[in-house]
Amino acid sequence: MGWNATTKRVTAPVSIRTFQRAFGIFSTKVLHRIVKLAAAAGLINKWAKYKPVEYSGWSTVGELNTLSSNHASWNWRQSSDWWRGDSGTCGLNIQVFENFGAIDTQGSFLYKLTHGELPWDYVPPTQKFRMFDLIHYYADAIKPMGDTLEVTDFWLSTQGQLEFSFDVQTVDTDNLTLGDIRIGGRTGTPLSQFYLGMVLFQGTRVWILTSTSQLGSQSATITIQDASSLAGQWYAVPFLSNKVIAINDQLTTGKYMSFDSLPQLVTIHAAGTIIDIWVFASWNAAGTAIEWELVMDSDLTADRTLTNVIVYLYSTADPDDDPETGSLVAQTTPISVTVPAKSRVSRTGTISGVTKSSALTYWIGADTDGDFAINYNQVEDDASILPST
Repeated sequence: MGWNATTKRVTAPVSIRTFQRAFGIFSTKVLHRIVKLAAAAGLINKWAKYKPVEYSGWSTVGELNTLSSNHASWNWRQSSDWWRGDSGTCGLNIQVFENFGAIDTQGSFLYKLTHGELPWDYVPPTQKFRMFDLIHYYADAIKPMGDTLEVTDFWLSTQGQLEFSFDVQTVDTDNLTLGDIRIGGRTGTPLSQFYLGMVLFQGTRVWILTSTSQLGSQSATITIQDASSLAGQWYAVPFLSNKVIAINDQLTTGKYMSFDSLPQLVTIHAAGTIIDIWVFASWNAAGTAIEWELVMDSDLTADRTLTNVIVYLYSTADPDDDPETGSLVAQTTPISVTVPAKSRVSRTGTISGVTKSSALTYWIGADTDGDFAINYNQVEDDASILPST
């Protein structure tokens, strides 16, 4: 009971010691001081559904008659959604703006958004709260929606279309969801009913648009129909809007807020500039060498010579890990390859001097001067199951 360091949860019964252990604050036994110090040190997970929040609706009568895992059954709760707090934002400092303003005007929404000045910080309560607010606190809670782009290189379709996608996460029952967080008080609008937007900017040059459907509980996609003029490098940062905004719409008064995220540098490639690079490989029977095939597909309208093409072999202890977070086992000597227009070429080779370990997963991929996102494939044990190229 109390704080469980294995499950990273708090269960009843709780005490001052529970707060100390959950947040690692042992310098005081005063409850509000523990929470204040933990919040200042970033030790309270803001995505946990149950945590102390600013709430003015406490009963002045009695303590608990019974200790139950169901918050709503506790007689001193004035509302089953106390965890939203008075603001409805579940203890998060979410600033709402009525207008975008200019990107070069300090204090405007655009300026703050593009400078990463709108984090959703957890704000501890200034009024009284109960130690029981910590029951079901979940230290491993996660953000309910991805806010970073998994890839930062984008290619326009032949029709000039560009898409950005974000996935809604499946979260624990003690984790906040987009539907839990509300704008405009406890009975306000859930974030799940807002639209995900994107700001692309280069200096003072700005493009602003949103998805055409509300966030809901699924993935959100932002589509630019005619993005041919966007080829190049941009900074991209998502935001939330209570209205749909098309690429050329006049910006009007609404409700706009950040998505607790920082700008990312992205590269948008013009249509017809795609070259895909793949490597397929398998171990020899003795597990002492790897036979690989490098395949390059070009959608270019002209031949292109790729220099410094290198095949990389990585190993990971967990098959679910990103290959590049593991160990670099080997890499080949750089080669040059000319890829004819609208064609496919391949090269083959062998990586020797390696010994297969049954405890590791092996990955193979290729790059050329860092110009391409590396596509990794798992090294197979049996060459017969590799795709035919």
